[in-house]
Amino acid sequence: MLCSDLVKTVAGHGSFCIGVAVHPGPPRFSEHRCGHGRVKNKVEQGAGFAISQAFFENFHFYEMMDRLEQDDIRIPVIAGLIPITNFEAIESFAEAAGIEIPVTVTTMFEEIDDPQDVIKAGIDFCVQQCADLWENG
Repeated sequence: MLCSDLVKTVAGHGSFCIGVAVHPGPPRFSEHRCGHGRVKNKVEQGAGFAISQAFFENFHFYEMMDRLEQDDIRIPVIAGLIPITNFEAIESFAEAAGIEIPVTVTTMFEEIDDPQDVIKAGIDFCVQQCADLWENG
């Protein structure tokens, strides 16, 4: 069963607000995993909002939003952010999910030894992402 089939089935059984996934990242990746044609189909079947996969570079989110707008997909999209509290765990998660971690982020966390400092740096980084997203609408 395709995700759009599931959305259609759920939408046909009551007044649900259905959320779906969207994938920021390099276009080749997002098109492969969850192309905008697929997202548009989910919206047409009843999806009311989307939550993005995690990302560590906001420009990927902005590019995805531009592509959604170009495809006339106009549902609210919640940015999927993950505060880094354990860098090794995030690296493993990112590799499994196909998420790019920028070299600048990797370098920053490789230079931190104290687990409490990793948590502080991770929260600070996530707050900076949030502030940038807020400033850019």
